[in-house]
Amino acid sequence: MRVRNVTSVFPLEGPVQEPIDRIPERLEMTKRHIGSEVIDYTATDVGAELRERTGGRGPGVCIESVGMEAHSDSPVHLYDQVKQQLRLQTDRPTAC
Repeated sequence: MRVRNVTSVFPLEGPVQEPIDRIPERLEMTKRHIGSEVIDYTATDVGAELRERTGGRGPGVCIESVGMEAHSDSPVHLYDQVKQQLRLQTDRPTAC
């Protein structure tokens, strides 16, 4: 979850949005800038928490707003960062 992605969703009219993440800094930043309650999926059963917050109904819509994984220790992470910064695409593009 990125705060920028969350801010683009929050102006929508309708039910409450529930940002879900695991990184403490991003959770805190979302609380501070967006003012919404967040869910830390490493400390909470997300399904049970969402059912509780929605009166047992569960979410009507889920939006996954994930970009390139920002937290990794593998060499692939460094490769992906360089590729993204240089705006290169070395993977074969997929055709729909």
